[in-house]
Amino acid sequence: QEADDEQEDEARTIDAYIEQLFVCIVQNVGFGTKTIWINQDECNKLIPELNKLLFNKFLPFLRKHFKIRMKYCNLMSMKIKRDALLSSSRQYQLYSPEYRFQISAQQDIQLHFRCYKQFDSVRNEDVLMAKFEVKLLPNSVSSVKVYGGLWFPQIAFDRWDYCTLTHSKLSQGCPLFPLSRIQEIDTLKIEICFQLYRVYDQFGKRLKL
Repeated sequence: QEADDEQEDEARTIDAYIEQLFVCIVQNVGFGTKTIWINQDECNKLIPELNKLLFNKFLPFLRKHFKIRMKYCNLMSMKIKRDALLSSSRQYQLYSPEYRFQISAQQDIQLHFRCYKQFDSVRNEDVLMAKFEVKLLPNSVSSVKVYGGLWFPQIAFDRWDYCTLTHSKLSQGCPLFPLSRIQEIDTLKIEICFQLYRVYDQFGKRLKL
């Protein structure tokens, strides 16, 4: 009987912890943007019962009780030959396809991801330098805020970061990992996520997305 009571107490403790953890996450989701980003491709793989529970119950619950809205994130894939990456440099970079975000019938914002080999003097080895960049920013837009994500499934490495891009600062990035981590990989796969969550016009006014 004592063992059963202990198991029940432990279960209640775990349930309370999970509930508090859930509340903490949803109250701080999106760092003020109140948006949960959904991978549509992965959602399409859900069994019908789970898909229905997610879209008919869970997401409406978040919207009603926590004012959290849902948006689909923008994903693209990139495959890079190791030899091409090892031959790259600041002068000869590798680029992803463009992501276009339409702000009007005549104008859109164009973003892409770029990467290249760079020598890290601190580590004393070559690393992968990665950057998100605005390829085209209309004059009617002063800045954009992007939440960018990178996933390298072959080495189980991911990196997420916020960046603000403007006409005077078109790109932002950082070194990711030593290229020695991919020495056995012939073709490197990169999953790229663009989440453009704020756009400001030339007067600094936030545009409704």
